Amino acid sequence: MKKYINYYYNLEVNDFVFKNGKYFFTSDGQKYQFKIYDNANIQFYYDELKMELNKYKYFFEIVPNIENKLITVINNKPYVLLKNNIYFYDDDISMFDIRTDLFINSNTSFLCLKRFPWTEFWENKIDYLENWIIEKKNKYKKFYSILNYFLGVSENALLYLKEAIKNQHFELIDRLYIQHDRMNIDYTLFDYYDPTLVILDHPSRDVCEYIKSAMLYGRFDINDFENYIKKKEFSKYDIMIMYSRLLFPSFFYDYFENFIIKKSSTIILDLEDKIQNFQLFLSQISRLFYDKYGIEYPKWISKINH
Repeated sequence: MKKYINYYYNLEVNDFVFKNGKYFFTSDGQKYQFKIYDNANIQFYYDELKMELNKYKYFFEIVPNIENKLITVINNKPYVLLKNNIYFYDDDISMFDIRTDLFINSNTSFLCLKRFPWTEFWENKIDYLENWIIEKKNKYKKFYSILNYFLGVSENALLYLKEAIKNQHFELIDRLYIQHDRMNIDYTLFDYYDPTLVILDHPSRDVCEYIKSAMLYGRFDINDFENYIKKKEFSKYDIMIMYSRLLFPSFFYDYFENFIIKKSSTIILDLEDKIQNFQLFLSQISRLFYDKYGIEYPKWISKINH
């Protein structure tokens, strides 16, 4: 791989390391990473995105190759080269590293990155799951109850989101921030400031996905989360949107999509052990938001046994 990097980017490659599917190296004292990336659309909007990202510290820069292309195809695989302009370690990210101030002036160039509002995305997921359960219920009876549980919670989250958007006449509802597709506790600072991983969304997305990931692995701390929201500026509308995101079991749909691909029942059955963690999690965050912001929550959550 070093010879390809040298050829396509005219860089001398030093300290070459392959880690977690990425190539890391230095050249002339500068740190780089070279990784597979298959979104060719970035060629058309990255110049404007780069201008927005340059307003903030730490974001990597995508380096064009000798043909002035952002994507380099090697052995039929697309790669992108990232340059780290400011040095930091590839430490795992903490909740308090997650920023809510990365506002971006969204426009038509970035439509492919926009995710908010989530109503249509969630409706599509729920409809697919509902239809799948009807079609396959006899074949997969052993985890029918698991699927129905997460379907019910998903429908609650969707209704809550719709009501929040409808009832809160928020003038800046289309105000978007730099977020990530699926933040989790395994994210590093390298991942966080990687421009190929960013999307545009409500500023609660990253922290919600991060703490749901922590919950799955038994590492969620309600006190840490309370301290986090104290340090950030969230309006009541923001908190309502955040609550709907926390209620929506996005992790379940990741498991479910993996199951569809691999056809392994254990992928879904493993979720049965996660339900108790999720129940406790919902009870904790619901009580926190009710006590602090007066946010109402579904009655069934109050009946959860701790």
